[in-house]
Amino acid sequence: MASYSMVMSPALLPTFTAAAGVSQGKKKGRAGRKGYDKAALLASIQTLSPSKRTKIRTLATAVGVSVDVVQRLLKANAIVRHTNTIMPSLTDANKTDRVRFAVSHVNPETLVYDSMHDVVHIDEKWLNEDVDKRIYYLLSGEQPPERRRKSKRFIGKTMFLAAVARPWKCMFDGKIGLWPFVEEYVAKRNSKNRQKGTILTVNIEVVNRDVYRQFLIDCVISAIKMKWPARDRHNTIYIQQDNTKPHVFPDDEAIVAAGQKNGWDIRLRFQPPNSPDCNVLDLGYIRAIQSLQYEQEIYRTDD
Repeated sequence: MASYSMVMSPALLPTFTAAAGVSQGKKKGRAGRKGYDKAALLASIQTLSPSKRTKIRTLATAVGVSVDVVQRLLKANAIVRHTNTIMPSLTDANKTDRVRFAVSHVNPETLVYDSMHDVVHIDEKWLNEDVDKRIYYLLSGEQPPERRRKSKRFIGKTMFLAAVARPWKCMFDGKIGLWPFVEEYVAKRNSKNRQKGTILTVNIEVVNRDVYRQFLIDCVISAIKMKWPARDRHNTIYIQQDNTKPHVFPDDEAIVAAGQKNGWDIRLRFQPPNSPDCNVLDLGYIRAIQSLQYEQEIYRTDD
């Protein structure tokens, strides 16, 4: 027996509904759920505390709408995504020191800001050998690389001392140097990893004031004297550092003697307390170096 589909043509639907006395419903464009009042929605978001606005789902739950509504507001630029970082808490004395530091770089006669060609910024930074998660772009069917460590919680790292100055166009690129806080020792016994007498490189266990002073004299000051442009060697050069405890004081006798040796005038000075934004190395320079280092495969301190 043949079966027939009981599907009515859309063209006959108005005639059928009128004959049966059935209403066709609301007019086109007026059906469905009412939209949200955008102004009221934004006002509701504004009343929320910042802690309720850290994630899209958290924000949607707090306002009482779906995630799609918040996504549409974000796409329409009605709300914007903002990355917030913790800033140092400044005392009144810190604020005064920052103002005094900024004013000291302004010429009182011409009111022109100092070019800072005579300043070298130095800072220490831990550079990790690797990160836990990496992203690789592979061909279809290609096997992903295997990376193995004894523990992903204790990936090797080394502290470096970096020194950089402002570039002088084609004369001087501003790169003073980058030195690791490491030392070499000779293996006294045989093991499964190396033979007796092998020279190994390890991190310096404690970077105290004596170690830091020696690196300043042997590495930083020596590199400045070797790389600094000849036409400006008669001027005073300032090495700017932050206020951590291992750092030596500007009037340290060994630093003063090394800075004034052979007619040079290299001086050490502190930047304002709690002011990492006064040092270019804290403003992303070392982070850029770390990004370049992550492009290499490193498995030990020597690498």
